[in-house]
Amino acid sequence: MKLFIAFCLLGFSFIGKQTDSWKVYHNKELLLSTSEENEQKNIIAISKTAAASGEWMVTYFETFPNPKWKRYFSIVTGNDKIVFEKGGVSKIRLSGKALKKFFGSANSLKVYTWSLPTDPEQAALVRVRRVHLTTLTLK
Repeated sequence: MKLFIAFCLLGFSFIGKQTDSWKVYHNKELLLSTSEENEQKNIIAISKTAAASGEWMVTYFETFPNPKWKRYFSIVTGNDKIVFEKGGVSKIRLSGKALKKFFGSANSLKVYTWSLPTDPEQAALVRVRRVHLTTLTLK
């Protein structure tokens, strides 16, 4: 019995350490892979040429996905103006042309995600906190 309890405790401690993670790609090249939300560390410096070329992709991996919740992504400028938002997906793909347009006169863009219940009554009761995934800055 003691051995069973020890295995259960070990299993629960392993489950508790699993966290969501995300990756950022440019033309299938991995630029960022992390599970830690850190606005000072999760910065990707890119040239204007790179920003305007190829395909950009951000993927989000949930450890325990809830099928009754919907994931959202947004891209905002430095003054918190939303330039892109998409819901119901676990990844976003953007062309370099679109990303260049989003930058406009801004020098940085922040990518966030959050999830909400699909049931409107439940969604009204949930306090939403957006998770910072990365900041793209022009060098």
